[in-house]
Amino acid sequence: MKGKIEKWAKETYQVYETLIKQHDLGFYSQSPLNDIVSPVKVVVMGINPGSGGSFSKMVENPLWKFNELNQPYLHLIRGNVDWVNHTQWRYWQNVMNLLSAAFSDIKETEKRECVFTNATFFNTPKANEVFEELYDKTLACTIKLIEILSPELVVSLSPDNFSRMERVLGKDFKMVKVFGRRLMLGKYKDILFVSIYHPASRYSNAYKNLIQKSLKLIREHRMLGLDNISNLLQTSFKDEWQEVKAPRAIHNNSTKQLALDTLSLVHKLFPEASWQKDVLTISLNGHIHAKVVAQSSKQYVYFRHINWNGKTQYNSSDTKLYEIYSHYREVIDLLLSKGYTTTSTALGEKTISEYNLNNAEELSEAIHREIQEIEYQLKEIFK
Repeated sequence: MKGKIEKWAKETYQVYETLIKQHDLGFYSQSPLNDIVSPVKVVVMGINPGSGGSFSKMVENPLWKFNELNQPYLHLIRGNVDWVNHTQWRYWQNVMNLLSAAFSDIKETEKRECVFTNATFFNTPKANEVFEELYDKTLACTIKLIEILSPELVVSLSPDNFSRMERVLGKDFKMVKVFGRRLMLGKYKDILFVSIYHPASRYSNAYKNLIQKSLKLIREHRMLGLDNISNLLQTSFKDEWQEVKAPRAIHNNSTKQLALDTLSLVHKLFPEASWQKDVLTISLNGHIHAKVVAQSSKQYVYFRHINWNGKTQYNSSDTKLYEIYSHYREVIDLLLSKGYTTTSTALGEKTISEYNLNNAEELSEAIHREIQEIEYQLKEIFK
């Protein structure tokens, strides 16, 4: 095990070392890998460390003690130098609370049988400040570590991690939505992944209860196929899921205010966007723009060609669409894969309520991440 981890650390350090020549971002793993035994019980995969700072400054910082490392790649085996204080972190306490039903002794065995890691080790203050291309180039390193650790379960603390895994791993990664984006299942090379919301989100008691019960049932039945586990969860926790959804029912007036608050926050994340009459327009690549709408009649996000003429219908069978609108079919397929609906006037449309979030900050970040991800994939389509 130690030999495999050391080989992984050498190869991973080389990947990051190449990338920081272009992007001077700090990077580090989380929990130390020195005392881990195989197979581990659970790997907790967050998004990225949030400390901020450059790698060059990190090397100069005496707290990181780079001068004590015989080889620089040992930085990744040692993990976060602040891990000595991790039991005081609210993040760790919240995760342990969620895992407690499935892994009753996890606090006692954590050092040997539990690993905290991230989809990328780049330490920007906010996850959306890491370019998607950097996620793509570094997520594979985290997946290789998970393969070495061979855990019973990988708990991913963001549905966006699953979207990135689909992109990086392709058809080898299978995924099913169990309770919308709030709980999803995935499998890669017989390793079972569970996606839940990050514990920094505002968990309701009902959602926390659902996740605790679900993780326990998933672990107990982890040898079943994804669809069978999904059906078992939906059958077993039908009432719990209804209770989670119930507080999300919002009246039209408050929905409009939520959309307006969200629009304001999304504008801060896309400062170059134009805002007119409760509609935020974000140009993505010179061909496609996204619009976030917070009108009284409807609150939604949609995508359209910048040169749309106001007459042609996207959902028609008109063969001239290929001539008028560049890559329109590929863009529609991309948006359909993200849960959008094609209409006569939009390549893809999704209502605000479909995000199942009633907090403007969470909602704005979800919309921002999704638009960024779509923008990144549009680059591939319009090459």
